[in-house]
Amino acid sequence: MDRYKAHFTSSTSIEGAVVSTFNGGCFFGSLGAGWANDKFGRKRTIQIGCIFALWGGAMQSGASNVATLLVGRIIGGIAIGVLSMTVPLYNTEIAPPKNRGFLVGLTQQMLGIGFIVANWRWLLEVNRDEEAKQVVYQLHGKGNEEAAELEYREMHDTIKAEALVRTRKLSALWSTRPMSRRTFVAVGVQVFCQFTGINVINYFGPTMYESLGVTGSKALLVQGIYGAVGPIANIIFIIFLLDRVGRKKPLIFGASSFVVTFSILAAIVATNPPDSPSSNQAAQR
Repeated sequence: MDRYKAHFTSSTSIEGAVVSTFNGGCFFGSLGAGWANDKFGRKRTIQIGCIFALWGGAMQSGASNVATLLVGRIIGGIAIGVLSMTVPLYNTEIAPPKNRGFLVGLTQQMLGIGFIVANWRWLLEVNRDEEAKQVVYQLHGKGNEEAAELEYREMHDTIKAEALVRTRKLSALWSTRPMSRRTFVAVGVQVFCQFTGINVINYFGPTMYESLGVTGSKALLVQGIYGAVGPIANIIFIIFLLDRVGRKKPLIFGASSFVVTFSILAAIVATNPPDSPSSNQAAQR
């Protein structure tokens, strides 16, 4: 952080802009990814997202002034918006049902590593049925022709039926009660994930720890431990639990855990506010 301040600025408003411009780029990236997925397919959209990621990363790493840094943050945000929407969607559509949760969860571990084949669901949507069938057989491998044919038939019939009633109107997201519920769940999960304050901790964790008296290398150590716990817990969860217990129960358990831990945290901070001369820093830590 000291090097950043020396090279760019120590203004807190600029620091906030560096964070917010990235999130703004994510918003527009995810917004445009829906159109790109239908127009170009999942594979091409992922490749487009990777190009934006390289572009934004290059601008940020080579930035000589704040303006270049902010533009790089916006472009990088667009890339993450595209990829964070498309990669899980792509994995969901090509993964076998028995380990679909593991493969989708693995995105969290290795977003930039993987084997990309032509997305067969999109091929069906654009009436390239034979190519889609070949991809399904390729994904299942030799000796699993029966399972491959069954999955292809089921998805073929579903997609062709959806095409008859498909609409691109935004109002379709809340046109019926079932669609309104689906939209509420999809949007609500993302909104409440942000309400947990996860991005505040990710971006300003060391600053928060310094206000609690954890300074220097110790603050970075705490942030490093925090960053390591998530991937470790995630890989254990997706390997041993996700495909066995389903999706709803983990969501309920995670939300309940947030309520308990954040209630404790809120009580500690309320009774021992940071930077207060009468606060108990040991309790804050």
